[in-house]
Amino acid sequence: MADMPGLRFAVNARREWVEIGFVGLENPHVLIVGGSRSGKTTLLKLIVAVAASQGFIVIVLDPKLRIGKWFEGVPHVRTYRHENSAIAAVEAEGALRFVQDEQQRRYRLDDVPGAYVLADERRFPPILLVCDEFRTLVSNAQDEWPSRRPRGGRGDSPTERIFPNLMRMGAEARIFTVTATHTAHAEYLPAGVETRSLCGNRIVLGTDREVSNWTMIAGPGVVKPSVPERQKGAGVFLFGAREPMRVQVAEIRDHELVDLAMRGLPGLRAAGHVTEDGQLLLGDVVLPRPGHMASHVAAAGSDAGAAGETFGAGQPVGQTDAGPVVGEALPGAGRAVAEMPPPIVGLAAAAEFCGMTYSNFRKHRERQPIGGEFLLGTSPAWQVADLREWAIYRSENRRRRRRGDGEAA
Repeated sequence: MADMPGLRFAVNARREWVEIGFVGLENPHVLIVGGSRSGKTTLLKLIVAVAASQGFIVIVLDPKLRIGKWFEGVPHVRTYRHENSAIAAVEAEGALRFVQDEQQRRYRLDDVPGAYVLADERRFPPILLVCDEFRTLVSNAQDEWPSRRPRGGRGDSPTERIFPNLMRMGAEARIFTVTATHTAHAEYLPAGVETRSLCGNRIVLGTDREVSNWTMIAGPGVVKPSVPERQKGAGVFLFGAREPMRVQVAEIRDHELVDLAMRGLPGLRAAGHVTEDGQLLLGDVVLPRPGHMASHVAAAGSDAGAAGETFGAGQPVGQTDAGPVVGEALPGAGRAVAEMPPPIVGLAAAAEFCGMTYSNFRKHRERQPIGGEFLLGTSPAWQVADLREWAIYRSENRRRRRRGDGEAA
Protein backbone atom coordinates (compact mmCIF):
# COMPACT_ATOMS: atom_id res chain seq x y z
CA MET A 1 0.00 0.00 0.00
CA ALA A 2 2.92 2.28 -0.70
CA ASP A 3 0.70 4.59 -2.75
CA MET A 4 -1.84 5.13 0.04
CA PRO A 5 -2.06 8.81 0.96
CA GLY A 6 -2.03 9.90 4.58
CA LEU A 7 -4.75 12.09 6.06
CA ARG A 8 -3.54 15.38 7.51
CA PHE A 9 -5.46 16.15 10.65
CA ALA A 10 -3.30 18.09 13.15
CA VAL A 11 -0.05 19.96 13.80
CA ASN A 12 2.62 19.03 16.32
CA ALA A 13 4.50 21.24 18.79
CA ARG A 14 6.77 22.45 15.94
CA ARG A 15 3.71 23.44 13.86
CA GLU A 16 4.38 20.63 11.37
CA TRP A 17 1.56 18.67 9.78
CA VAL A 18 0.74 15.29 11.30
CA GLU A 19 -0.94 12.55 9.26
CA ILE A 20 -3.03 9.50 9.94
CA GLY A 21 -1.00 6.95 8.04
CA PHE A 22 -1.90 3.69 6.31
CA VAL A 23 1.65 2.71 5.31
CA GLY A 24 4.17 1.06 7.60
CA LEU A 25 1.54 -0.35 9.96
CA GLU A 26 0.27 -3.91 10.10
CA ASN A 27 -3.13 -2.68 11.32
CA PRO A 28 -3.63 0.92 10.21
CA HIS A 29 -7.15 1.48 11.60
CA VAL A 30 -7.97 4.56 13.67
CA LEU A 31 -9.21 4.85 17.25
CA ILE A 32 -10.30 8.23 18.63
CA VAL A 33 -11.09 8.71 22.30
CA GLY A 34 -12.34 11.99 23.73
CA GLY A 35 -14.95 13.29 26.09
CA SER A 36 -17.57 15.97 25.52
CA ARG A 37 -16.21 19.25 24.10
CA SER A 38 -12.79 17.73 23.49
CA GLY A 39 -12.97 18.29 19.72
CA LYS A 40 -13.93 14.77 18.65
CA THR A 41 -16.70 15.88 16.28
CA THR A 42 -14.43 18.51 14.72
CA LEU A 43 -11.80 15.85 14.12
CA LEU A 44 -14.24 13.38 12.60
CA LYS A 45 -15.59 15.99 10.18
CA LEU A 46 -12.05 16.83 9.11
CA ILE A 47 -11.07 13.19 8.61
CA VAL A 48 -14.18 12.55 6.50
CA ALA A 49 -13.57 15.63 4.33
CA VAL A 50 -9.86 14.97 3.80
CA ALA A 51 -10.40 11.28 3.02
CA ALA A 52 -13.18 12.10 0.53
CA SER A 53 -10.98 14.72 -1.13
CA GLN A 54 -8.31 12.06 -1.75
CA GLY A 55 -10.62 9.63 -3.49
CA PHE A 56 -11.79 7.50 -0.57
CA ILE A 57 -15.33 6.16 -0.46
CA VAL A 58 -16.47 7.18 3.02
CA ILE A 59 -19.30 5.42 4.87
CA VAL A 60 -20.33 7.03 8.14
CA LEU A 61 -22.36 5.36 10.89
CA ASP A 62 -23.64 8.31 12.87
CA PRO A 63 -25.97 7.18 15.70
CA LYS A 64 -25.59 10.52 17.54
CA LEU A 65 -26.57 12.56 14.43
CA ARG A 66 -23.49 14.74 14.67
CA ILE A 67 -21.49 14.21 11.46
CA GLY A 68 -23.65 13.46 8.44
CA LYS A 69 -25.48 16.77 8.18
CA TRP A 70 -22.29 18.46 6.98
CA PHE A 71 -21.90 16.26 3.88
CA GLU A 72 -25.28 16.41 2.21
CA GLY A 73 -24.87 16.24 -1.56
CA VAL A 74 -21.47 14.51 -1.53
CA PRO A 75 -22.18 11.22 -3.36
CA HIS A 76 -19.08 9.35 -2.17
CA VAL A 77 -19.76 10.21 1.49
CA ARG A 78 -22.70 8.06 2.58
CA THR A 79 -24.02 8.68 6.10
CA TYR A 80 -26.52 6.49 7.97
CA ARG A 81 -28.01 8.55 10.78
CA HIS A 82 -31.73 7.85 11.28
CA GLU A 83 -33.30 9.50 14.34
CA ASN A 84 -35.21 6.30 15.19
CA SER A 85 -32.69 4.11 17.03
CA ALA A 86 -34.20 0.82 15.79
CA ILE A 87 -34.08 1.93 12.16
CA ALA A 88 -30.59 3.36 12.72
CA ALA A 89 -29.49 -0.06 13.97
CA VAL A 90 -30.84 -1.85 10.89
CA GLU A 91 -29.28 0.69 8.54
CA ALA A 92 -25.89 0.46 10.24
CA GLU A 93 -26.00 -3.33 10.04
CA GLY A 94 -26.87 -3.15 6.36
CA ALA A 95 -23.99 -0.78 5.63
CA LEU A 96 -21.59 -3.09 7.47
CA ARG A 97 -22.84 -6.07 5.47
CA PHE A 98 -22.23 -4.21 2.21
CA VAL A 99 -18.69 -3.34 3.23
CA GLN A 100 -18.05 -6.92 4.34
CA ASP A 101 -19.34 -8.24 1.00
CA GLU A 102 -17.04 -5.82 -0.82
CA GLN A 103 -14.09 -6.96 1.30
CA GLN A 104 -14.72 -10.59 0.39
CA ARG A 105 -15.25 -9.71 -3.27
CA ARG A 106 -11.89 -7.98 -3.39
CA TYR A 107 -10.10 -10.93 -1.82
CA ARG A 108 -11.75 -13.36 -4.26
CA LEU A 109 -10.59 -11.28 -7.22
CA ASP A 110 -7.10 -11.12 -5.76
CA ASP A 111 -6.91 -14.88 -5.26
CA VAL A 112 -4.85 -15.48 -8.40
CA PRO A 113 -1.32 -16.90 -8.17
CA GLY A 114 1.34 -14.34 -9.01
CA ALA A 115 -1.05 -11.38 -9.12
CA TYR A 116 -1.80 -8.58 -6.70
CA VAL A 117 -4.74 -6.78 -8.22
CA LEU A 118 -5.60 -4.88 -5.03
CA ALA A 119 -2.74 -2.49 -5.79
CA ASP A 120 -4.93 -0.99 -8.52
CA GLU A 121 -6.42 1.99 -6.66
CA ARG A 122 -8.55 3.02 -9.63
CA ARG A 123 -10.28 -0.36 -9.59
CA PHE A 124 -10.32 -0.70 -5.80
CA PRO A 125 -10.59 2.75 -4.21
CA PRO A 126 -9.93 2.83 -0.46
CA ILE A 127 -13.01 2.69 1.76
CA LEU A 128 -13.12 4.50 5.08
CA LEU A 129 -15.75 3.22 7.51
CA VAL A 130 -16.34 5.85 10.20
CA CYS A 131 -18.31 5.21 13.39
CA ASP A 132 -19.06 8.01 15.81
CA GLU A 133 -19.76 6.69 19.33
CA PHE A 134 -19.31 2.96 18.95
CA ARG A 135 -20.98 2.34 22.30
CA THR A 136 -24.23 3.93 21.05
CA LEU A 137 -24.04 1.91 17.83
CA VAL A 138 -23.76 -1.34 19.79
CA SER A 139 -26.48 -0.35 22.24
CA ASN A 140 -28.89 0.32 19.36
CA ALA A 141 -27.99 -3.02 17.76
CA GLN A 142 -28.46 -4.96 21.00
CA ASP A 143 -31.91 -3.42 21.56
CA GLU A 144 -33.10 -4.04 17.99
CA TRP A 145 -31.56 -7.42 17.12
CA PRO A 146 -33.83 -9.69 19.26
CA SER A 147 -36.83 -8.67 17.13
CA ARG A 148 -35.20 -10.05 13.94
CA ARG A 149 -32.81 -12.82 14.87
CA PRO A 150 -33.65 -16.36 13.70
CA ARG A 151 -35.78 -18.46 16.02
CA GLY A 152 -33.59 -19.82 18.79
CA GLY A 153 -30.72 -17.55 17.74
CA ARG A 154 -28.27 -16.51 20.40
CA GLY A 155 -25.16 -14.39 20.70
CA ASP A 156 -24.08 -10.96 19.58
CA SER A 157 -25.86 -8.91 16.95
CA PRO A 158 -24.41 -8.90 13.40
CA THR A 159 -23.13 -5.36 14.01
CA GLU A 160 -21.07 -6.54 16.98
CA ARG A 161 -19.58 -9.37 14.90
CA ILE A 162 -18.98 -7.64 11.58
CA PHE A 163 -17.28 -4.45 12.76
CA PRO A 164 -14.36 -6.18 14.56
CA ASN A 165 -13.95 -8.61 11.66
CA LEU A 166 -13.58 -5.70 9.25
CA MET A 167 -10.88 -4.34 11.52
CA ARG A 168 -9.07 -7.69 11.54
CA MET A 169 -9.35 -8.43 7.82
CA GLY A 170 -10.05 -5.20 5.95
CA ALA A 171 -6.75 -3.35 5.67
CA GLU A 172 -5.19 -5.45 2.92
CA ALA A 173 -8.40 -5.00 0.92
CA ARG A 174 -8.00 -1.21 1.33
CA ILE A 175 -10.85 -0.99 3.84
CA PHE A 176 -10.07 1.03 6.96
CA THR A 177 -12.11 1.85 10.05
CA VAL A 178 -12.29 4.94 12.22
CA THR A 179 -13.89 4.34 15.61
CA ALA A 180 -14.70 7.21 17.97
CA THR A 181 -15.75 6.61 21.53
CA HIS A 182 -16.17 8.61 24.70
CA THR A 183 -14.38 6.23 27.07
CA ALA A 184 -11.70 3.62 26.49
CA HIS A 185 -13.11 0.81 28.59
CA ALA A 186 -12.65 -2.58 26.91
CA GLU A 187 -16.41 -3.21 26.67
CA TYR A 188 -16.89 0.04 24.73
CA LEU A 189 -14.30 -0.77 22.04
CA PRO A 190 -15.03 -2.80 18.88
CA ALA A 191 -12.65 -5.64 19.71
CA GLY A 192 -12.13 -5.05 23.42
CA VAL A 193 -8.48 -4.97 24.50
CA GLU A 194 -7.49 -6.21 21.03
CA THR A 195 -8.62 -2.84 19.61
CA ARG A 196 -5.29 -1.30 20.65
CA SER A 197 -3.29 -3.72 18.48
CA LEU A 198 -5.73 -3.38 15.59
CA CYS A 199 -5.56 0.43 15.55
CA GLY A 200 -2.10 1.63 14.60
CA ASN A 201 -3.42 5.20 14.63
CA ARG A 202 -4.69 6.19 18.09
CA ILE A 203 -5.76 9.70 19.05
CA VAL A 204 -6.63 10.81 22.58
CA LEU A 205 -8.25 14.23 22.96
CA GLY A 206 -8.60 16.16 26.19
CA THR A 207 -7.23 15.64 29.69
CA ASP A 208 -8.88 12.42 30.86
CA ARG A 209 -7.24 11.67 34.21
CA GLU A 210 -8.32 8.03 34.37
CA VAL A 211 -5.04 6.13 34.16
CA SER A 212 -6.88 2.98 33.06
CA ASN A 213 -8.22 4.75 29.94
CA TRP A 214 -4.75 5.86 28.87
CA THR A 215 -3.28 2.40 29.54
CA MET A 216 -6.02 0.80 27.45
CA ILE A 217 -5.05 3.01 24.49
CA ALA A 218 -1.28 3.34 24.84
CA GLY A 219 -0.34 0.12 26.59
CA PRO A 220 1.32 -0.41 29.95
CA GLY A 221 4.31 1.73 30.90
CA VAL A 222 3.71 4.52 28.36
CA VAL A 223 3.67 8.01 29.88
CA LYS A 224 1.04 10.41 28.60
CA PRO A 225 2.37 13.85 27.58
CA SER A 226 0.67 16.78 29.29
CA VAL A 227 -2.19 18.36 27.36
CA PRO A 228 -3.52 21.92 27.90
CA GLU A 229 -6.74 21.80 29.87
CA ARG A 230 -9.99 22.93 28.26
CA GLN A 231 -8.27 23.49 24.90
CA LYS A 232 -10.53 22.04 22.24
CA GLY A 233 -8.67 19.76 19.85
CA ALA A 234 -5.59 19.38 22.05
CA GLY A 235 -4.49 15.79 22.45
CA VAL A 236 -1.98 12.99 21.90
CA PHE A 237 -1.31 10.95 18.76
CA LEU A 238 0.16 7.44 18.83
CA PHE A 239 1.34 6.00 15.52
CA GLY A 240 2.33 2.37 15.80
CA ALA A 241 5.06 1.89 18.38
CA ARG A 242 6.41 5.44 18.18
CA GLU A 243 6.53 7.75 21.16
CA PRO A 244 3.27 9.62 21.92
CA MET A 245 3.14 13.01 20.21
CA ARG A 246 1.29 16.10 21.41
CA VAL A 247 -0.95 17.47 18.67
CA GLN A 248 -3.51 20.17 18.02
CA VAL A 249 -6.35 19.15 15.70
CA ALA A 250 -6.75 21.47 12.71
CA GLU A 251 -10.06 23.20 12.06
CA ILE A 252 -11.85 23.88 8.81
CA ARG A 253 -14.81 26.19 8.31
CA ASP A 254 -18.04 24.22 8.06
CA HIS A 255 -18.99 25.77 4.73
CA GLU A 256 -15.69 24.53 3.22
CA LEU A 257 -16.21 20.88 4.18
CA VAL A 258 -18.29 20.00 1.11
CA ASP A 259 -15.95 21.84 -1.26
CA LEU A 260 -12.99 19.90 0.14
CA ALA A 261 -14.77 16.54 0.04
CA MET A 262 -15.93 17.02 -3.56
CA ARG A 263 -12.35 17.18 -4.84
CA GLY A 264 -12.22 13.40 -4.86
CA LEU A 265 -15.40 12.92 -6.88
CA PRO A 266 -14.03 13.28 -10.46
CA GLY A 267 -11.61 10.37 -10.03
CA LEU A 268 -14.27 8.06 -8.56
CA ARG A 269 -16.73 9.04 -11.28
CA ALA A 270 -14.15 8.48 -14.04
CA ALA A 271 -13.42 5.00 -12.66
CA GLY A 272 -17.13 4.13 -12.59
CA HIS A 273 -17.66 4.06 -8.83
CA VAL A 274 -20.11 6.98 -8.84
CA THR A 275 -22.69 7.35 -11.58
CA GLU A 276 -23.75 10.62 -13.15
CA ASP A 277 -26.97 10.62 -11.13
CA GLY A 278 -25.09 10.22 -7.86
CA GLN A 279 -25.42 6.48 -7.24
CA LEU A 280 -22.51 5.05 -5.25
CA LEU A 281 -21.29 1.58 -6.23
CA LEU A 282 -19.33 -1.00 -4.28
CA GLY A 283 -18.14 -3.32 -6.99
CA ASP A 284 -21.18 -3.66 -9.25
CA VAL A 285 -23.73 -3.20 -6.48
CA VAL A 286 -25.56 0.01 -5.65
CA LEU A 287 -25.11 1.07 -2.03
CA PRO A 288 -28.63 2.02 -0.89
CA ARG A 289 -29.12 5.55 0.30
CA PRO A 290 -30.08 6.22 3.93
CA GLY A 291 -33.66 5.11 4.56
CA HIS A 292 -33.53 2.41 1.88
CA MET A 293 -31.29 -0.26 3.37
CA ALA A 294 -34.07 -2.64 4.47
CA SER A 295 -33.93 -5.08 1.54
CA HIS A 296 -30.31 -6.05 2.11
CA VAL A 297 -30.80 -6.55 5.84
CA ALA A 298 -34.08 -8.44 5.50
CA ALA A 299 -32.62 -10.77 2.90
CA ALA A 300 -29.52 -11.45 4.94
CA GLY A 301 -31.22 -13.53 7.58
CA SER A 302 -33.95 -11.68 9.46
CA ASP A 303 -36.58 -14.01 10.90
CA ALA A 304 -39.10 -11.23 11.42
CA GLY A 305 -39.88 -10.84 7.73
CA ALA A 306 -41.00 -7.27 8.28
CA ALA A 307 -37.88 -5.15 8.05
CA GLY A 308 -39.31 -3.22 5.13
CA GLU A 309 -42.42 -2.35 7.14
CA THR A 310 -40.37 -0.47 9.74
CA PHE A 311 -38.74 1.86 7.24
CA GLY A 312 -40.22 5.25 6.58
CA ALA A 313 -41.52 7.08 3.54
CA GLY A 314 -43.52 4.10 2.25
CA GLN A 315 -40.61 3.16 -0.01
CA PRO A 316 -40.82 -0.38 -1.46
CA VAL A 317 -38.18 -2.74 -0.15
CA GLY A 318 -35.16 -2.76 -2.44
CA GLN A 319 -35.82 0.63 -4.02
CA THR A 320 -33.52 3.59 -3.65
CA ASP A 321 -34.76 7.14 -3.75
CA ALA A 322 -33.13 7.56 -7.13
CA GLY A 323 -35.33 4.90 -8.66
CA PRO A 324 -33.73 1.50 -9.36
CA VAL A 325 -35.24 -1.57 -7.71
CA VAL A 326 -33.21 -4.63 -6.77
CA GLY A 327 -32.79 -6.77 -9.89
CA GLU A 328 -33.19 -3.93 -12.38
CA ALA A 329 -30.36 -2.68 -14.55
CA LEU A 330 -28.81 0.56 -13.35
CA PRO A 331 -29.73 3.21 -15.95
CA GLY A 332 -26.79 4.46 -17.97
CA ALA A 333 -24.19 2.56 -15.98
CA GLY A 334 -23.89 -0.74 -17.83
CA ARG A 335 -23.96 -2.49 -14.44
CA ALA A 336 -26.55 -4.48 -12.56
CA VAL A 337 -27.77 -4.20 -9.01
CA ALA A 338 -27.54 -7.44 -7.04
CA GLU A 339 -30.53 -9.66 -7.82
CA MET A 340 -30.34 -11.71 -4.62
CA PRO A 341 -28.47 -11.66 -1.34
CA PRO A 342 -25.10 -13.42 -1.19
CA PRO A 343 -25.32 -17.13 -0.37
CA ILE A 344 -24.60 -18.57 3.06
CA VAL A 345 -21.26 -20.36 2.71
CA GLY A 346 -19.93 -23.03 5.04
CA LEU A 347 -21.37 -25.13 7.85
CA ALA A 348 -20.48 -22.66 10.60
CA ALA A 349 -22.19 -19.74 8.87
CA ALA A 350 -25.27 -21.85 8.14
CA ALA A 351 -25.46 -23.05 11.76
CA GLU A 352 -25.32 -19.45 12.98
CA PHE A 353 -27.99 -18.42 10.48
CA CYS A 354 -30.31 -21.18 11.75
CA GLY A 355 -29.57 -20.43 15.41
CA MET A 356 -28.03 -23.87 15.97
CA THR A 357 -24.74 -25.16 17.30
CA TYR A 358 -22.27 -26.40 14.71
CA SER A 359 -22.57 -30.05 15.76
CA ASN A 360 -26.37 -29.91 15.98
CA PHE A 361 -26.60 -28.38 12.51
CA ARG A 362 -24.41 -31.10 11.01
CA LYS A 363 -26.49 -33.83 12.66
CA HIS A 364 -29.82 -32.44 11.40
CA ARG A 365 -28.43 -31.76 7.92
CA GLU A 366 -27.40 -35.42 7.65
CA ARG A 367 -30.89 -36.54 8.72
CA GLN A 368 -32.71 -34.11 6.45
CA PRO A 369 -30.74 -32.81 3.42
CA ILE A 370 -31.22 -29.14 2.57
CA GLY A 371 -32.84 -28.46 -0.77
CA GLY A 372 -30.80 -26.37 -3.18
CA GLU A 373 -27.45 -27.09 -1.52
CA PHE A 374 -24.48 -26.50 -3.82
CA LEU A 375 -20.70 -26.20 -3.63
CA LEU A 376 -18.92 -22.84 -3.71
CA GLY A 377 -15.31 -23.86 -4.20
CA THR A 378 -15.01 -26.73 -1.74
CA SER A 379 -17.54 -25.40 0.78
CA PRO A 380 -21.26 -26.24 0.89
CA ALA A 381 -23.46 -23.20 0.26
CA TRP A 382 -27.14 -22.31 0.24
CA GLN A 383 -29.33 -19.50 -0.94
CA VAL A 384 -30.90 -17.64 1.98
CA ALA A 385 -34.46 -18.66 1.02
CA ASP A 386 -33.57 -22.38 0.84
CA LEU A 387 -31.81 -22.36 4.20
CA ARG A 388 -34.61 -20.42 5.86
CA GLU A 389 -37.21 -22.84 4.45
CA TRP A 390 -35.24 -25.81 5.82
CA ALA A 391 -34.92 -24.18 9.26
CA ILE A 392 -38.66 -23.49 9.40
CA TYR A 393 -39.44 -27.05 8.28
CA ARG A 394 -37.14 -28.45 10.99
CA SER A 395 -38.77 -26.28 13.67
CA GLU A 396 -42.28 -27.30 12.62
CA ASN A 397 -41.27 -30.96 12.56
CA ARG A 398 -39.85 -30.69 16.07
CA ARG A 399 -43.01 -29.05 17.36
CA ARG A 400 -45.15 -31.84 15.87
CA ARG A 401 -43.03 -34.45 17.62
CA ARG A 402 -43.35 -32.67 20.95
CA ARG A 403 -47.13 -32.39 20.62
CA GLY A 404 -47.36 -36.00 19.52
CA ASP A 405 -50.03 -35.12 16.96
CA GLY A 406 -49.37 -37.85 14.48
CA GLU A 407 -46.24 -38.80 12.68
CA ALA A 408 -43.85 -35.96 11.98
CA ALA A 409 -43.34 -35.06 8.36
